[in-house]
Amino acid sequence: MNIYELKNEKNRSFTDLLKVVIIELPKLPEEEDSAIWPWLRFLKCKAKEECEMLARKYPQLKKPVRCAERMGLIESIRDYYFHRNLAKEDERMLHLQWKLDGIEEGKQTIARNALAEGSTPEFVQKITGLSLDEIAKL
Repeated sequence: MNIYELKNEKNRSFTDLLKVVIIELPKLPEEEDSAIWPWLRFLKCKAKEECEMLARKYPQLKKPVRCAERMGLIESIRDYYFHRNLAKEDERMLHLQWKLDGIEEGKQTIARNALAEGSTPEFVQKITGLSLDEIAKL
């Protein structure tokens, strides 16, 4: 664990209210060797059950575990809205694709009609924006 604080050019602390604490979790020993061990273990929890077990063993962790659970709920709500918005965006893109497909079908219809009336493929290309290869396939 490393603790950093802001100091001025005279090496005096800027404030007692701000410190940066860096905890290197991979170096956490498997056995309890200090009062900070339960907190470090809590920060490394990957499963809800592990957090609950720590809260039972260390009463000082009950409130942080409850907060973490609430944050998990908040994350679930955030995920719900994210996926709902994603679904709305997918639907919007699908409608846009349908519109574009309709435009393509309309261009092909115009091209067929123009060719039937004797227009040159170059003229049809100019008015529809279709490639000469697409026109030839019609």
